[in-house]
Amino acid sequence: WDSVKQRVKGTDENAEQINSYLIRTRSRLVELFTDMLCEGDVYLEKLLDKFLGRDQKHISLMELVTRHNEIFKSKIDIDYSLSTYKKYSTTKEKIQQFLIHKFKKPDVRIKDLDIQFMEEFEFFQKSVLKTHHNTTVKHCKNLKKIVNEAVRYGWLEKSPFSGFKTSYEDTDKIYLAEHEIRLIENKSFSIKRLDLVKDLFLFQCFTGLAYADME
Repeated sequence: WDSVKQRVKGTDENAEQINSYLIRTRSRLVELFTDMLCEGDVYLEKLLDKFLGRDQKHISLMELVTRHNEIFKSKIDIDYSLSTYKKYSTTKEKIQQFLIHKFKKPDVRIKDLDIQFMEEFEFFQKSVLKTHHNTTVKHCKNLKKIVNEAVRYGWLEKSPFSGFKTSYEDTDKIYLAEHEIRLIENKSFSIKRLDLVKDLFLFQCFTGLAYADME
């Protein structure tokens, strides 16, 4: 060891590898120290954590999605509705299906996500799951929102899906005319269960109550 140069003596391959590592290490520490100096927050323990990567949250995609949905569930009837929670639960299922289909494994790291992941997720829903365009868009938007949470918590520097753009398509909605509603209203069923279904459906027609809330 050369105490003056702070390097390993010799020119063999082993010595060169060690010295190369020492140079890279010193350079990285100086870079981190300079950043902390600019921020006015120089702290040795924080410097070591940054250098060793202990300050980073290595969370997976499914961990992130599960965490988001659990928090969402706890706020049902406070900030969110049960029907919206169910949509996020469906999004979770579709992401899980896509991971198995595409990567043959149940999870990936959020730091490995890129815009291609989202594009392939969109295509998977339409081609494999045969999902309608607007439904596909909704699940893509849900995933994008969930990943934005990782940015907000500092687990990602920026969203890998920020450049992904998609939009809903206008659809022709079919409405029942009043005389058609009256036909249903006047219809009698011998099966009590069907009569109940009829009443529930009519109640939705007259009140606008969502199916999920009626359920």
